[in-house]
Amino acid sequence: MRNLCGELTWIKEIGTGQACTGKEIGDRGLGPLEEGNEVTHKSNGSEGSRLVLVGGLRAEHARMLDDLDRLSRSLLGAPREDFPRTRAALEDWISGVLVPHANREQDTYDLVAALGTQAALQESLEAEHRIMCHAAEGFCEVWDSRAAGPWARSLYAAFNAHRLKEEELLFPRLLAA
Repeated sequence: MRNLCGELTWIKEIGTGQACTGKEIGDRGLGPLEEGNEVTHKSNGSEGSRLVLVGGLRAEHARMLDDLDRLSRSLLGAPREDFPRTRAALEDWISGVLVPHANREQDTYDLVAALGTQAALQESLEAEHRIMCHAAEGFCEVWDSRAAGPWARSLYAAFNAHRLKEEELLFPRLLAA
């Protein structure tokens, strides 16, 4: 099984409290997104810096949601001869966009923790990262074209729910701090 969760360099294994093992993103050849598409997930804590951070994350989430929607729908409707190519495109997106995004988001979660806001919410969001990571690893093992499309759509639904929680619950608290 592909170890995408090992690429999440900051998360803890479910229930163990121990850091995940695995190589850093760069060691896996999963460099940064195309120039201009990467959001800086760091803030100096000032109100203006937090506004820029949240605005960038919202824009990045919108692009990611559109990409994941397009890729997962393409997989659902792919003719048999196109299935390997469309499946590979989604797997590349998972390892090249979703996993690095989750890594970069830890800086945002650290900022929220430093502000002393909503530890339970932060823990919940980190748990969702682990769940999506394990779902993505599972997708990487699905080669049946009839199963891969629904699996990909479930990943889309999980990402969308996680995104909504961040945008509706976490970001307002971050901006209000």
